[in-house]
Amino acid sequence: MKQDESSSQKLKDLIERRKQLDEELSKLSRKVAVVFSDIVGSTRFFEEFGDVAGLVYVHKCIDMLSPIAEQHGGTICKTIGDALMTYFEDPIAAVRATVDMQRTLEAYNTHQQEQERIHIRIGMNFGPGMIKDKDVFGDAVNVAARIQTMAKPDTIYVSASKDERNNLEEKLRKAKIPFQQAAEAEVKGKSEKIIAFDILWREMKGAAVEVVPRAPQMAGRVDVAKAAEAPREKATVPPLTSPLAAVARPKVKYSLLVVRPDGSHGEERALDKPVVTLGRVDGDILFPEDALVSRRHARFTVTSDNLVVEDLNSANGIFWRLNKPHKMRHGDIILMGRQMFRFVCPTAPGTRAPGTGPESRAAGTASAAGAGAAPRRREADKVAAELIRLLPGGVEENHYPLQLGENILGRTRGTISFPDDPFLSGQHCSISWQDGQFVLADLKAQNGTFVGVREKTTLGDGDIVLIGHQLLRVTCVPA
Repeated sequence: MKQDESSSQKLKDLIERRKQLDEELSKLSRKVAVVFSDIVGSTRFFEEFGDVAGLVYVHKCIDMLSPIAEQHGGTICKTIGDALMTYFEDPIAAVRATVDMQRTLEAYNTHQQEQERIHIRIGMNFGPGMIKDKDVFGDAVNVAARIQTMAKPDTIYVSASKDERNNLEEKLRKAKIPFQQAAEAEVKGKSEKIIAFDILWREMKGAAVEVVPRAPQMAGRVDVAKAAEAPREKATVPPLTSPLAAVARPKVKYSLLVVRPDGSHGEERALDKPVVTLGRVDGDILFPEDALVSRRHARFTVTSDNLVVEDLNSANGIFWRLNKPHKMRHGDIILMGRQMFRFVCPTAPGTRAPGTGPESRAAGTASAAGAGAAPRRREADKVAAELIRLLPGGVEENHYPLQLGENILGRTRGTISFPDDPFLSGQHCSISWQDGQFVLADLKAQNGTFVGVREKTTLGDGDIVLIGHQLLRVTCVPA
């Protein structure tokens, strides 16, 4: 009898926990329009005019499109390479935003030479999704990414889930937005094809668009070797690891130097308080024009010993440029050139529950499975590790198994190569098996190798971090 009562109570507890989980998920779930925009012909531009000009080209586009999305009530999720991901809770607002994006670029192109004109393709999907920390998860993301790849230059393709398709058509007609059926797409995991509509945006009436391009905010794919050089002559600061420094360490002051597109140093932002916050609208250091910087993005803590940076639950995370070998942990996010990867190795030292660090936000999706405390060291032949390439929105693409030796990643030479990425060096970085774990090392790549910051991280003089589009170099001088 007691056993039956115990079993009954366990069942009630299980049902109650399931109910609580469903309630939490329901708070995150809603209908959402996910939008991807991608530049057409950017690879050709990089090959013809070089990396620096290519970066200006890409970010000039992103800096024009991001404010348009926000003006229509959209939220900027992230950029990966030359693609911009946004989401809207109103599908018609999303369509109007994409129309304004195309019209803005059309107006911009009238003042540019042929080779400097910017053309994009846009894909949108409206359907159920889960929104958390300015990011979207679910089928709406995967389908939107697929629809975007189908779109032609200067077009807008929109779609909706099966249950929302008729609703979307009705909304478009009611809003007097002209459209026609464009194509049907097969999407992995879907039994039925997805119907895409072509928005006939040139037939829509609207006020003339005036474009005054701003100076682009640059991301961290510039010559970091030049950026890491000392910005000026200054007194030497004893290394913090020196026994002498521990006894007679001088007081120092820290600052952040903005790195320009050519790798030179720009504006200096002083870290003149024990705690300095950085953000887009709230903080001591502000970058109001950078849509990829969260309202409150990062915190810098200055002590007598060091400088520490931590992520404030930002949407796009913080990336640190490698200047020494990095021992890989399951779930680490790597950024190199235009490539973003998640390192997956459930047996790696330091394994922890997925989704507990900023890597899940930076990649736009939850961490790969494999939670729990790290097991004791395994035999090498039992280790299985891979890199998962992430597309815009954290959509997983290819899987690259890692061998228990040296794995070289680069543009033209290596175990894993990406010949179409002009940001990569011939041999860019290596991931090698050393003393029972994988170690990531930069191979003096011109544009550097970056790793997502997952917890409080100590920074030193010359360290470089990427926050939003801002590439920032740490400087340290005697006070």
